[in-house]
Amino acid sequence: MQTLGLACPILPIATETAAAIFHLGEYAAVAANLLGLTWGAEDLSAAIGAESARNASGCFTAPYETVRSLALFAAHTASVPASKPSFRSFMT
Repeated sequence: MQTLGLACPILPIATETAAAIFHLGEYAAVAANLLGLTWGAEDLSAAIGAESARNASGCFTAPYETVRSLALFAAHTASVPASKPSFRSFMT
């Protein structure tokens, strides 16, 4: 990845596909262009054909807990905030 020189920082959802997980560390190279880094289990589970990202009690299963942790570490490495996107906050 390279610096894009964007006037408006972006907030990527960095875990949309299985392949994306293996590139999370590359966001540090474009940190100046980032508002933060988010992750999402829903699109990732759909991309890999999983029935759900959560167990019967509603907690994320181990693979998605791992992805969430990796996204947190990637955000820290890029010195940007990490967050789980909330569609409600974007709609209000």
